[in-house]
Amino acid sequence: AEEGIPPFRPLVLEYPEDAETYDIDDQFFIGDRLMAAPLTAESDRRRVYIPDGQWRDYRTGERYSPGWLEKEFDLMEIPLFIR
Repeated sequence: AEEGIPPFRPLVLEYPEDAETYDIDDQFFIGDRLMAAPLTAESDRRRVYIPDGQWRDYRTGERYSPGWLEKEFDLMEIPLFIR
């Protein structure tokens, strides 16, 4: 509230120098350390963009390198990543 930055943020707000984030409209930050990538189709497979930095799956602790990731997720959970 003090800085005028919303709690739910598009990736481009956190990574304006990364051109890959410009057109991503189905992932978002909750604060500055938690990224959500909800499943948007009736499929358990999803492409997720992992921006620069050290990222882990919130539930499993699995580490990910920056870049595009394609993976199966549980349809009953929202894929979450934490840095």
